[in-house]
Amino acid sequence: QEAQEAQVAQQKQALDAEVSGIVDKWANAGGKKGNLRALLSSIQDVLWPDSGWKPVSLAELMDPKRVRRFWLKAVAIVHPDKVQGEDVRKQLLAERIFNVLRDTFDVFKEKEL
Repeated sequence: QEAQEAQVAQQKQALDAEVSGIVDKWANAGGKKGNLRALLSSIQDVLWPDSGWKPVSLAELMDPKRVRRFWLKAVAIVHPDKVQGEDVRKQLLAERIFNVLRDTFDVFKEKEL
């Protein structure tokens, strides 16, 4: 089991730069940094194909209560506990997306809710 954990850690390290680049590009592109609505309306660009996420338009995200609802759905998909046992790339991607969504929601709460 220790050998398997070491192998997973090595895979994570090898994929870290690639996954971080993908998530950073998504989180910072087009002035989205800190903009939860923009992140939720484009999250399908960084999620894996079978994630179950249905794209959301910015128009659907005008009401702060709806933003919270969609944020909860997104967090449920990428929560680290939900991707345990999945491939290492998916785990790392989910972890990075989760962190961005969590941090951005904290800012959103202060301003909108």
